[in-house]
Amino acid sequence: VRTVVAGGRLESVAVTTHREDWPGRSLTDVPRQVVEKQSVSGIDALTGATQTSEGALNAVCNALRGAKK
Repeated sequence: VRTVVAGGRLESVAVTTHREDWPGRSLTDVPRQVVEKQSVSGIDALTGATQTSEGALNAVCNALRGAKK
């Protein structure tokens, strides 16, 4: 996951690598929601892609934790 933070705001989030055979929208929708909400809280998983959505959200959380160090 690549995150861009500028001026104290989350500017962009992108899933750069994954191991999904059929990722669908979850790998683009979850990052979009995070940027829109400026938070990882309250992000909805996509129906039928709950595990992929949660994996993407966890990756974003890890990236942001790493950025704070």
